Amino acid sequence: SKTENSKKEFKKLDVNNDKSLSKDELEKYIQSHSDLWATLGVNLNLPVKKCIEIATDVAFSLAIGGEDKSKPSKTKKGAPPTTHRELTEAEFKHFHQNYVLNPKGSHEFFLRTIFSVFDLNNDGVLNSKELDRFL
Repeated sequence: SKTENSKKEFKKLDVNNDKSLSKDELEKYIQSHSDLWATLGVNLNLPVKKCIEIATDVAFSLAIGGEDKSKPSKTKKGAPPTTHRELTEAEFKHFHQNYVLNPKGSHEFFLRTIFSVFDLNNDGVLNSKELDRFL
């Protein structure tokens, strides 16, 4: 909701009180906000667990992307995702304010989750095989 305060939300999610959010802690936030993943399941007929996983990955990527809203930060091709890294309060606030509370950002977040479903190799582009699957 619009009244959500990013700082309060962050403190509530930071269950181990280490002043950062693990991917699991972020996933709990995503899971409790079905508006961030439910439409994905309806439109693409995906199981709830998969929708939450995709939305969490996209949220994490956008949060660590910081102020560069043009694209989420990418890992090198074939590199494992940045799951070892945790989000700072500022990164969570950036994601929360730009992609949860902002309607335009919420729409962009949804589109990025759809893209993520079809970008199987996570390289940030749809190759011909991925595009065929999308179409």
